[in-house]
Amino acid sequence: MNTKLINESGLAECATLFSEVFNQEPWNEKWTVESALSRLTCYQKSPNFVGISAQIDGELIGFIFGNYEPFQSQRLYLLKEMCVRKAHQGQGVGSELLKSLHFELAEQGVNIVNLLTRIGGQAESFYLKNGYRQAQSMGLYVGETRGS
Repeated sequence: MNTKLINESGLAECATLFSEVFNQEPWNEKWTVESALSRLTCYQKSPNFVGISAQIDGELIGFIFGNYEPFQSQRLYLLKEMCVRKAHQGQGVGSELLKSLHFELAEQGVNIVNLLTRIGGQAESFYLKNGYRQAQSMGLYVGETRGS
């Protein structure tokens, strides 16, 4: 397996993988390749985008998307999406992606990585196993817009 930085030319392949993975258990979401491409393109065009892909023999098997922003005297990376092909989950691909991401971010002077994930799921267990911890001083609050 090898990892590399993502550029625009890899977005369509990432969108296909994203829709395949997140339309399956345990998420059961309703992504099309087009809606996934729209989301990932939005992230890729954001300032300070950093994305890492993982391939085996040229086949995309996973990726991470996000961007960093200034935070006080530091830089904070917001991990927006991470995805590993179902057949390769549980084989260390995600951990290697995180390791590559952390190396790249350190090179760019990024000090902190934040992410959101469901409490109690496999993803939470994965991030905890990889050295992340749940922030005790922060909470996620959700509001809905109201049309007129």
